[in-house]
Amino acid sequence: MGLSGSKKEEVRPKESLATAMPARKGRLMRRPFSSNIVVAERFLPEYFFVTETNSSLFVDEDGDTANEFYCESFDKHKRLAELVRKVDNLRPKGRVKYPIPRLHPDVPFVMWEVHQEH
Repeated sequence: MGLSGSKKEEVRPKESLATAMPARKGRLMRRPFSSNIVVAERFLPEYFFVTETNSSLFVDEDGDTANEFYCESFDKHKRLAELVRKVDNLRPKGRVKYPIPRLHPDVPFVMWEVHQEH
């Protein structure tokens, strides 16, 4: 262990959860979840939803979009054709909005559907 005290517990002043969770660029401030959320039928606060995401698609110089682009190349001596992955002149599509908002993966609720039989 030595004199550095690497196993020693440090006493920290209590911080609020809002300051302990830093805000990321382009996202809403994360709020601490607690049981005092206003509960109403069919209502969830907006910070439980995700409205956009980073797209995995690329756009080439012709305006076509795809996850990967390939070019067909011919070998004259062997008379074979092979596909070569194209990586030049591609740009990422960027942020894409969802048509319907989706639940954030960190929502601290368990949800299930209940069927009532008469």
